[in-house]
Amino acid sequence: MTRWRVLLVLALGRSDCPGNDKADFEACQTDIFLGGSIRDETPQTVAPSQQPGRASAACMDWPGCAPLGLFGDCCPSNGGAMLGCCSAGRRLALLQMERKGVTIDDTTLQYCARRIPGEWPNAEAPLTSLRLFQTWNTQWPVEGRKASWQGLVDFVRTHGVKVLVGTPVTCVLADDEQTWAWTKEFLGMVGPENIMGLAIGNELELLADHADEKCIEELWEGGRLWKTFNQRVSEFDEMGFSHIPVTSVFTAAILSGNPFMDVPGKALVNTFLRQAMWKYGARYAFTFNVYPYFDPNLRMNAGSRDNCSESLKRATCWQGGGIS
Repeated sequence: MTRWRVLLVLALGRSDCPGNDKADFEACQTDIFLGGSIRDETPQTVAPSQQPGRASAACMDWPGCAPLGLFGDCCPSNGGAMLGCCSAGRRLALLQMERKGVTIDDTTLQYCARRIPGEWPNAEAPLTSLRLFQTWNTQWPVEGRKASWQGLVDFVRTHGVKVLVGTPVTCVLADDEQTWAWTKEFLGMVGPENIMGLAIGNELELLADHADEKCIEELWEGGRLWKTFNQRVSEFDEMGFSHIPVTSVFTAAILSGNPFMDVPGKALVNTFLRQAMWKYGARYAFTFNVYPYFDPNLRMNAGSRDNCSESLKRATCWQGGGIS
């Protein structure tokens, strides 16, 4: 590690970089402070770039930086690896942060809900929304439930955060009823002003991959999902949330149908969505979990074994031709 600390100082202290190359500036987004080679247990020796002397290493002095939203000092090595790229004050361009949120993982919910960051990392932008897959799980210790909830409620109210609250639909009805009872208790603590929506079920089109046929048939052909959805919404409304959107979250796998998956014995998603739209209209929100990294067509750049910039560009594009 001592060797790397020295190299880091050398890299930051140089004034002959960055090179006037778009790739150099883009590399700043994956510098060592965000998980690069300085944390490697067996680092390789990489010398700083030996470019001709330049007047400044500040991104603001180079035409390629501003369009990429990069600030600070940037110094790529001649091999493309970052020794110390961009100062601590470096900021990427922030776009529509008020429309973005985070998902709270199970560990955070159970043990440190009070310590959720109020701002996005490396950005002077407040966190405005978050998602809970579930408010509690029947396999978790019940002793810490209310304390964890109170920590989350305090955070949400302090920062004015909106919460998308999830409640599971599974093949174990007793567990579903218990988690729904907990969900209602949590909703009562938060109040309507901090609830973005209620998500009933998550990725149910994939349940057939690991559940028995009887459960799947009962859920879809037997109408249990639709019955459960209506019961949950009715009780949700009785609590004073009748103006809050409702949804069930699916993956992009449902797009395999026309327009959505409707496969007996697997998932009748199109049937469910038609029913939901007919009954709830604009109150029903279409919600997707999008996972570009599962796309088998995403590969390394042609002729490269370590560069996937073209696939990354496609995976993060919301315009025509993208898959996000």
